Amino acid sequence: MTMTYTETAEQFLQELLEIRAQRAALDKDMMAVQQRLNVCMAQGDLNHLKETGSNTIKFENASFTLNPGRITYDYSNCKDVKEKEAELKELKKTAESLGLVPKKVGTPYWSVRS
Repeated sequence: MTMTYTETAEQFLQELLEIRAQRAALDKDMMAVQQRLNVCMAQGDLNHLKETGSNTIKFENASFTLNPGRITYDYSNCKDVKEKEAELKELKKTAESLGLVPKKVGTPYWSVRS
């Protein structure tokens, strides 16, 4: 029995749901393993694999690097910055409405919510 175009399209949607669930499970597993590796790194259990003077570890033809967390700043209490941000936002809207800046369109993609 052959599938109709509609059945084939619905099968693609089902596959997308399944892959999404698999990715979520893998992401969860990866976070747990990374947390355990953080403990190992802090305890020095990986020192024998570390490159001198870095957080890079060589293991089975792969390099693993423990990157420090990204620094961010909270400007919510800085009135001057908030005012300039609002001013910049208004300038951007004006430039867009006057056609002074080119519009860029990203690659189409599917989003899945359930």
